[in-house]
Amino acid sequence: MQVVLDTQPPVVTIDSPPDGFVTATASVTIAGMINDIVIGTVNGDQARVTVNGLEALVANRSYLVPDVPLAPGVNVISALGFDAAGNSASAEIQVIFEDAMDEPEIRSVAGNNQTAPIGALLSEPLVVELLDGTGAPVEGEIVIFRVTENNGMVSDGVTSARAVT
Repeated sequence: MQVVLDTQPPVVTIDSPPDGFVTATASVTIAGMINDIVIGTVNGDQARVTVNGLEALVANRSYLVPDVPLAPGVNVISALGFDAAGNSASAEIQVIFEDAMDEPEIRSVAGNNQTAPIGALLSEPLVVELLDGTGAPVEGEIVIFRVTENNGMVSDGVTSARAVT
């Protein structure tokens, strides 16, 4: 029998949003990767991640923390990952919150940060509202959605697009 002591920290990255990201919303969803030497893939049983003290959902080497609160100005976002042996590593970015009261805005109303098994539909549609600089609704404008993290399909019920990363 051979006993091996794990002394190597996991690898932690922040993949979204990018460093220096500027937003007009008071919270942000943080997504990234955590990797470690394990049999199979890294899941919540093998590693855990916190982002600014908030516990992340870890699955298949990826992690996600929705609604990380932001203060006006520059915010330091710190992801701290731990493996099963207690080794730790971190990654850090800056996100800038500019409360743009007089700027047009796309605001998430419902359906953000959902997950589902492969091939399954999400339980809620993605709903957003487009507002002008005064906060009034804007009608008749085209809004384009893209799947930028993970795999998925976006459809308006008539046409659809698939993203595979």
